[in-house]
Amino acid sequence: MLTGIGHWKNCYVWRHLGSWLEGASTQRSNDKVEYQILSGIGLPIGTADIVIFKGKDLDKLVTLIFSTSLFGWSVGEDLYVLPDNDRYILKTDHHGVLHVSFRVHEDLDKTVKEMDKEDFPFPAEIPDPTFKKPEWME
Repeated sequence: MLTGIGHWKNCYVWRHLGSWLEGASTQRSNDKVEYQILSGIGLPIGTADIVIFKGKDLDKLVTLIFSTSLFGWSVGEDLYVLPDNDRYILKTDHHGVLHVSFRVHEDLDKTVKEMDKEDFPFPAEIPDPTFKKPEWME
């Protein structure tokens, strides 16, 4: 998604609620592992700062999205990702779903075609019973 829909130089990323982890002092194994991942990619642990990823840091941004998708379990850990081309915004959520909102309808069509071509079709069912069904699935 990050490379398939237009050129960008910077991506701005923030957590929906709350801060990047407070630290690894918790007893939860997931928090300890996530702390290692997030601190390893240089996030400002313990803050609610917006983090800027440059295009050359795509691997770090993908690592963050992967980590959040794997370890995020609440709304507070969902991510917003906004490329500086202002054409779309990505949102991860604690259901393991990636949401994309497009500014221009043509970008949506292009993305759907690219996803199909890469064998990533849109899902036919919701991921779990607590997930709110989007209009396009009706």
